[in-house]
Amino acid sequence: MLGLRTRPDEPFDESDMDHFHQLCSRTARKDDYHLCCRVEHNVPVFSGERLRQALALPYGREQAMNELYQCLLSGPGVFVVTGLFDDSAIVDRANKALEGLTRHGEVGNRARENEFASRATESNSFQNHASSDPGNFVDYYSNELIALAAEAWLGLGYQISGQHCHNVNPAGKAHHPHWDDHLGFQSEATACKVPMMTQITSQFLTLQLAVAHSDMPLGSGPTRLLPFSHLYPHGYLAYPHKMFVQYFTDHHITPALSKGDGLFFNPALFHAAREIVSVCKGISVNWLQISACWTRTMQRVDRAAVLRAVWEDILRFKRTATGVRLDALVTALGDSIPSPTRLDLDPPLAEGACFLSQRDIVQRGVLEEWSRERLLEVLAAWKHRYKG
Repeated sequence: MLGLRTRPDEPFDESDMDHFHQLCSRTARKDDYHLCCRVEHNVPVFSGERLRQALALPYGREQAMNELYQCLLSGPGVFVVTGLFDDSAIVDRANKALEGLTRHGEVGNRARENEFASRATESNSFQNHASSDPGNFVDYYSNELIALAAEAWLGLGYQISGQHCHNVNPAGKAHHPHWDDHLGFQSEATACKVPMMTQITSQFLTLQLAVAHSDMPLGSGPTRLLPFSHLYPHGYLAYPHKMFVQYFTDHHITPALSKGDGLFFNPALFHAAREIVSVCKGISVNWLQISACWTRTMQRVDRAAVLRAVWEDILRFKRTATGVRLDALVTALGDSIPSPTRLDLDPPLAEGACFLSQRDIVQRGVLEEWSRERLLEVLAAWKHRYKG
């Protein structure tokens, strides 16, 4: 049984560091990931083109999902997909939309006061992207490889939110190494009150994705990572401690990314942005947080507002898109968790034990090509009935 560290002042000692070192000294092997092109600094690198080819093969999707899942679970906890976007024009157009948001004051004021001060941050890129350029939003979030990785780790019905996008300014300081949601922003005193198994389970509810919107050499401040560190069960308590910070400083790796690449990693991986010594013109990276459908994301997304903004573009996309990309888009747009209701008034659906979700309504609306007005009317009635 994994125990609970019951006091925030309970010291970590050399035996803890020995265990941590044993975990982080593991080596990722290319032979463990047959679809992988190479392993660089313990990070498996997958070709977007090869993954797309696998999706077209019998059981290819299952094989790809299994490899990505194992990489995040028991492997190094991180992988790169080169050519995550097969059309660089999608990223270029997204840059214009996101740059416009930062220029017109959408950057959160708090960003100027904290560690993101020299990495101008637009803190709700998902929803604001939809209103700024609906057509490009549809092209961007219909990406079948984002859907592949998200479903592999989180299952059906994940939720995407834009954590932030960075417009890198000079002299940005390196960030402190940390773990992310859901306990990554709590004090050690708070985190130690959470049962250890719950702390470990948290990592299975979120997937971090950084999409490179420009070439990111080391000087531009790309993310530093410590492969295999997510395997350490006490990470939410350990990451602020000096001995772990020093270990991270001495052993981290930094994948350099090209425009259109995607960096996926387990949120329980020790990670931090590198110091900026050069400047990327425009948006450098779009940070996305992908969450299991029954969790809360850091950013609140008004999905009805997103649907209102992009609906006509969705219907145009539907007439030419493949089923895989259309499914990816619908999942990105709609909340997939079934809404609670009164069983005496609304018995479960005949084909299963679940009730309607927002995604179910969106999917039907797309297939039947509802008007925007009808979609919003049905969603409003659904929200009122299900108390969503």
